[in-house]
Formats: sequence, C-alpha cells, structure tokens
Amino acid sequence: MLKLEEVSTCHYQVYYDGAFLGEIYAEVDGFFVFSPELTNGGYWTAEVLRRIACELDDLNKPIQAELDQYFKQSQTTEKSK
Repeated sequence: MLKLEEVSTCHYQVYYDGAFLGEIYAEVDGFFVFSPELTNGGYWTAEVLRRIACELDDLNKPIQAELDQYFKQSQTTEKSK
C-alpha cells in the first residue's frame, strides 16, 4: 500500500509496504514532483508507479485548474479584441 507522510505543507515522504521510495514536493512553479530514493536499488512495478502518478495528479489538480482557467480567460480576451 502506498502511503504519503506529510513533512510540511508542500513536502511528503513516500512509502510502499513500509519501504521508503522517495519524496514528493512542490517545485518553484507550484507543481508537485516525485524524487526517488535511488540508494536502495531494486525495482518498482508498474502498479507502484501508477499509484505515485495518481498521487501527483491529485496534488497537482488545483494548480492545473488555475492555469487552465487563466489560459481560457486569456484566449477569450484575445478573441474579443
């Protein structure tokens, strides 16, 4: 099971079945990214990667919606000129 432990508002540690996989944090542009812990070696299954991707999608939804709204308004403004 994938588990995110909140370190701070924009920083999480990611665990799968108790194993530390890496960190999710917000970059300067506001979008969350995953930074894997590479010193453990081994591999990750597609299921684990999909779960990490879903967590990133959920965390990034608000900022993506804000950007989509901004560009939608910009296009409407440009067309009305």
